[in-house]
Amino acid sequence: MNKPSARFNASVGQWLRKLRLRQQPSVQQEQVAAAARAHGLKWGRATVNAIEHGTRHLTIYELRALPAILAKVGHTTLNGMEIPVDGLLLEIEGQFADDHKAARKLSLLQTVIQEDAVQKTAPRYEISPATLARACLNAWGHGLTQERERRFKLQHGDVEPTPALRGHVTRACMAELFPKIAGMKRSRKGR
Repeated sequence: MNKPSARFNASVGQWLRKLRLRQQPSVQQEQVAAAARAHGLKWGRATVNAIEHGTRHLTIYELRALPAILAKVGHTTLNGMEIPVDGLLLEIEGQFADDHKAARKLSLLQTVIQEDAVQKTAPRYEISPATLARACLNAWGHGLTQERERRFKLQHGDVEPTPALRGHVTRACMAELFPKIAGMKRSRKGR
């Protein structure tokens, strides 16, 4: 599981601190920790401090529980409006669309690496599955299996694919990817 970025952690921490100190009288970190413990979390004052300073990430469960925790210590509103759980998440997530986009790309890359076609084809061409997956995503935006099936359907219609026909389409896909893979290898050597 990927941890949130440092920027995300800092933003959540700043938001929590600002909201905690805005209350009159201000709410102490120990009060927030006690409310979190009442919510089933194992937080202490040091945990709240680490969150506020962006050095501790929140799990999705903790992030979803945060408005309820703040409500326990008197924060039922933010700027006169109720604190909606989904609204808080959307506000925070909206600030980090780039992080989410990167996470989606990584997830897609991991999925493509695990494709049977990638796992079988990469060793035959003496490249890693990760290199082949990156080349596929750069060229087509999806994996080798999906591209092979798309091309097979265009060339052969509804004919049942045989291993020989499927192999022919795979080799054509790989011939298209060779220049991209060679370019990726050259750029890595130059680093």
